Amino acid sequence: MLRMTNLFLVLAFLLTPLLLVGCEAKVVHTKVEPATKEKLESGIYRLTLTERAIERIDVQTTEITTGSNGQLLMPYSALIYDLYGDTWAYTNPEPRVFVREAVTVDVIEGDWVHMTAAPKEGTLVVTVAAAELYGAETGIGK
Repeated sequence: MLRMTNLFLVLAFLLTPLLLVGCEAKVVHTKVEPATKEKLESGIYRLTLTERAIERIDVQTTEITTGSNGQLLMPYSALIYDLYGDTWAYTNPEPRVFVREAVTVDVIEGDWVHMTAAPKEGTLVVTVAAAELYGAETGIGK
């Protein structure tokens, strides 16, 4: 009788994991895109990022200012060059929204870009993560 009990315990020990495999809960993962793109009339895309995406790439912004000579100024870190050498900056017109806008550089002095054409004074431009936004917009890096 003792042998039969031991055999039963061994079988129960070995078969229990097999029975539990069928009870495993299925987890469904839904992929959430970090950015959505909306093509504007100009051909440029308006990017809307999730809060998590903004945190993850650590987006930081600052305002365009006017220098003593009347030219518009922004930090050099906000300047983006495209594949053709054209110059751009990502503006932040509303929370979580980013739009690339052309800028015309007059001169770069240290960490500052003096521009003859740019978004108006007070416009928020991206100073950290602009390259990541460009990649999201153009698909470069995918």
